[in-house]
Amino acid sequence: MLGSDAPTPMGTSFAREWQVAGELGVDLARVEADAARRWAELT
Repeated sequence: MLGSDAPTPMGTSFAREWQVAGELGVDLARVEADAARRWAELT
């Protein structure tokens, strides 16, 4: 999972975590698709 519940105390941000994930080879398109699917299930 990307993005922490409390990014400020951890000294990070969602944008930074997203950047690092991409640099580490995470399939960001799949993450986006999974998030969209989960959001659709909730709404």
